[in-house]
Amino acid sequence: MKEEIRIGPEHVWSFILGMCAQFGIQIVNTSHKGAVLDLRLPEDISKEIIGRRTRIQITLDRGIAAIRKEIDVMDFDSPLLKIFSQKAKEHRFDGRVATVGGIGGKALLTVMLRWQNDQGMRIRQEFSALLIDDQGM
Repeated sequence: MKEEIRIGPEHVWSFILGMCAQFGIQIVNTSHKGAVLDLRLPEDISKEIIGRRTRIQITLDRGIAAIRKEIDVMDFDSPLLKIFSQKAKEHRFDGRVATVGGIGGKALLTVMLRWQNDQGMRIRQEFSALLIDDQGM
């Protein structure tokens, strides 16, 4: 996938901001030219982060987190990022499952078909939607 998409800090911030909105996490303040967020966590989220308070400061910048110990760096070891990732992967998370009415079938399946060459590079891609009727066809 290295040729498909390059994920940078702006993508991680977008994910974090989206998850904050999704779970009612209030952004109280921003500082360090937008590199640090001061968050107020709802009780249910703060309970999942064992031993945590409801107010935390987060950043993606390891330099800032190294100097300011009260600011948590959001990396793969971060309890909050782990919760966000876990919840985003749940089957019933918004955006992954949708109800569609009036199409006259049992199920609708959408797939992305990709053909690759012998080096693993994509040579063709096709989106397909399949409707399963009452007879399973």
